Amino acid sequence: MADLFNRQNDAYGGSFASDGASVTFPQVGALAGVGPSGGVGLLVQNLQLSYAQMVTRIYELGTSQVYYVGGRSQGSMGMGRIVGPRAVQLGFYQQFGDVCNADLNQLQISVRIGCPTALPESANAQLANQGKALYTAKFAVITTIGLAVAAMDMVINEQLQMLFGALTLSD
Repeated sequence: MADLFNRQNDAYGGSFASDGASVTFPQVGALAGVGPSGGVGLLVQNLQLSYAQMVTRIYELGTSQVYYVGGRSQGSMGMGRIVGPRAVQLGFYQQFGDVCNADLNQLQISVRIGCPTALPESANAQLANQGKALYTAKFAVITTIGLAVAAMDMVINEQLQMLFGALTLSD
């Protein structure tokens, strides 16, 4: 049936559940002695990540030629967290706050598509193979930490800034 405003009808492209996303710090659980090396979540409430590459344009005199020179890439992120258990907190600061640990420091953001609880087992297996992505920010170091607390909820909120040197995507 035609749309009343003569517009193209939407087509359903699939669904995904918000509980299919996570942010983990692979080294922190093992270092703090509170979990496996698979990582801990650290009560992250929000995350903003930016990754950029420097590109310089070079022009040649007397022609209309333009050349691009690719430079180094760099990233930064802001993170809002709830201050949590001391052992995990301390392990996180010691690992990610020390610039000398940068070669080991990774932050992982994983997402998957689909709504696994609503699908038959065979569909879940298919989604598991084709519907997930893992972003890894490498060489991450904390550059700034800020704390705030409100009398209303007495939860200590932390805002931190980090920098990182590489971002990869795998499935």
